[in-house]
This record gives sequence, C-alpha cells and structure tokens, in this order.
Amino acid sequence: MEFLFLVADSWWQVLLGSLAEVGLVFLSALLTVLGGFAIKWIAKKVKITDESQKQMIQEAYDKIVDMGISYAEQNAHKLKDNPKHGSAEKLNDALGFIQKMIEDQKLPEKTADWVEKKIESKLGESKVKAEEIKDLEKK
Repeated sequence: MEFLFLVADSWWQVLLGSLAEVGLVFLSALLTVLGGFAIKWIAKKVKITDESQKQMIQEAYDKIVDMGISYAEQNAHKLKDNPKHGSAEKLNDALGFIQKMIEDQKLPEKTADWVEKKIESKLGESKVKAEEIKDLEKK
C-alpha cells in the first residue's frame, strides 16, 4: 500500500498540476496580447518620429529657399549696372544656390521645377506680407 501512495499523486497535487498548466496557457495568451499592444505603441512612436523628421526636413528646405532668394537678390544688387541681369538670371542664381545647398546638406534632391515653384510661393508670400504692411500703415 505504501508503494501505491508513493506512485500515485494525491488529489491536490493533481489539481495544482492542472491549474499550473491552465495558468501557463493563460499567461502565454496574455503575453501575446501585451506584445501586440507593445508593437502598436512602438509603431506609433516611430511614426511620430517620422512625422517630426519630415517636418524638420521641410523646414530645412524652407530655410534653404529663403537663403537662395536672399543670395540671388544680393547678387543682383551687386550686378545692378549689368542690364542682362534680370529676373530670369535671379531665378537661375537662386536655383543654382538652392540645388547646391540641398546637395551640401545631403537632403533628398528636388527637381528644378519644384524649387522654382517653392521660390515663387515664397516671393508671393513676401509680396502679400508687404501689401498687408502697406495697408496697415495707411490705417
């Protein structure tokens, strides 16, 4: 009889063994769900980082375009006695300067058409601002 007692587990040992197996199944399911939430959270953080990086790159392009416009205007002022230096030459100066700066800063390259449109939009913004200031001064 003692031999049977040593071989057979008591009822509570069987119950604990079963509960441990069920607990491991639930724990693995819980860890899977938590892992999924962790992956989504990390992906969201990475996306936010990508968005902020895109914004920083866009700001860098804006600054470079502003610098290119200033460069072209200064260059035109230096060459004001040269009748051949008109708006087309200013645009070419700005385009060359901006493309070189984009290349130097190792930013993704933009087409000349994109840069030209960006220059025109910046000049349009400054023209609107100048007109608003004139309107405010009249009042």
